[in-house]
Amino acid sequence: DSLTPIRSGKKNATFTGSVADILSDAEYRALVGRSYTGGDVVVFTPVTTGVDTALVACYDVPHKVVRAIQVGTQQNITMDVRFAVIPAV
Repeated sequence: DSLTPIRSGKKNATFTGSVADILSDAEYRALVGRSYTGGDVVVFTPVTTGVDTALVACYDVPHKVVRAIQVGTQQNITMDVRFAVIPAV
């Protein structure tokens, strides 16, 4: 058996309310080799000092973008966000 390689990185994202666009379709294809298909696991973690909020990934189908949604108290903030993509096999 082989392990699925994890693609990861960091981006600076501006949250308006609870949502920020993190990965465009072109960026996602550069990481994974194809567009998002729904079976992949995407994980986000805020890394900016003083930010303590959970982030959940979702895919905006019409705009072909992976977004991060803040869970809990919304912050209109620009923060560094680490991401990891585990492609479906």
